[in-house]
Amino acid sequence: MKRVVRRRKVLLTLTPTLFIALSFGALQFVEPKYESSTTILVPQEEAFNPLLLYQVDLDIESQNATNDLESFTNFINSRSTLEKLIDALNINSEDINNSGNRGLVEGLRAQISTSSGSSDSFELTFEDKDPVHAKEAVEFLSGHYIETKRTLDNRRAQESVEYFTTKLSEIETIIDQQRSEMVSSTSARIKEQPVNTEALRTRLQDVNSQLETIDWAVYQEEDKEMYIKQFQEQASDEFTVQPLYRLPLEEIPYGAELTSLLERYDEMDQNYTDSYPQLRSLRERIVEVVKRIPPAMESRKNRLISQRDDLTQQRTLIIENMEQSYVAEQQNNTKESSYAVYQELYNDIKIKLEQAQLTSEISERAIGNFLVLDAPQIAEEPSSPNTKMILAASLFLGIMVGGCMVIVAEVLDNTIRSEEDFKIEKPIIAYLSDGRA
Repeated sequence: MKRVVRRRKVLLTLTPTLFIALSFGALQFVEPKYESSTTILVPQEEAFNPLLLYQVDLDIESQNATNDLESFTNFINSRSTLEKLIDALNINSEDINNSGNRGLVEGLRAQISTSSGSSDSFELTFEDKDPVHAKEAVEFLSGHYIETKRTLDNRRAQESVEYFTTKLSEIETIIDQQRSEMVSSTSARIKEQPVNTEALRTRLQDVNSQLETIDWAVYQEEDKEMYIKQFQEQASDEFTVQPLYRLPLEEIPYGAELTSLLERYDEMDQNYTDSYPQLRSLRERIVEVVKRIPPAMESRKNRLISQRDDLTQQRTLIIENMEQSYVAEQQNNTKESSYAVYQELYNDIKIKLEQAQLTSEISERAIGNFLVLDAPQIAEEPSSPNTKMILAASLFLGIMVGGCMVIVAEVLDNTIRSEEDFKIEKPIIAYLSDGRA
């Protein structure tokens, strides 16, 4: 191995040297580029927006961070932003290419890179052949992003205030209208039905009680009429006063007279036969008195029926009033429920309006929330090309290529320099001198 290295040392040293020389020469034709970067700390929306809820889920926070980075990248690489950068730095197409303004924008996008340092910070890098240009571009892009973000936050906060103010005014108008309708409805109900539902219910119970009493009285009168009718319809040969004893004689008209006649009739009936003249005369008198009772009872019954009809009408009217009162109360309860809903909604929107106003005030001072962690600096050394890495790679590649060339040379070399180079095992019969012995 050492003999191979000694024989091929020229090849082993020349190849890496040639690769390094070529790389070094190529580097002289590559224009160096310089990078300038900055890190912007952007507070989360929840930090100064009370209308938003805190995100607790780590997956949601990670997804939000990714979305924020995409939004930041899209904003920086947008055509309008890059055109403003061109105007601000007076960049012309000759600095990048000769493809016009569209190609200039695409070239600038290739010079910009963004990354996320954490969930609330973004890193912006700009690469250019002029280090001052790179620094100015980073300063402009970061400043433009901060100013635009603050303007959008302020506008959103103001729109939220205007929206909730308008909604609050609309709901307040609805509440005033419902309150007026409730007052009017209550006044009308009081005028139409000065008695409340509870009083109507009490009156209904009283009327029902009176109706029950009168119905019982009418039933008793009808019962009395039935007994009298039984007495009047009996046959003359089967005369008996037993139906009359079922009557409450002290309560019916002519009851006292009939009671006296019945007592005398019972005394004579026990002592005399039916053919006794005085007994027969007493029967006739009883019949005459009984005939006078129904007309008197009918008049009393008619009075009871008339009272019952009046009470029935009163009950119908009370029931109608109760139904109307119930409907009015249900309507009023519906209005009160709707009023309560709108009142609760009014209170919620009022709170949100206060939160939106607070957000608007905070957003006006939000410029301090965007903190530039690393201010852009003018690069002293180029970021590309990386001379050390390229030369190191050239050296490594030269050594590898040189090694491969040595292996190939050794394989193709058939020079015999010693007996070890013989590949057949035969006895040696002579030595040839190389002229040095």
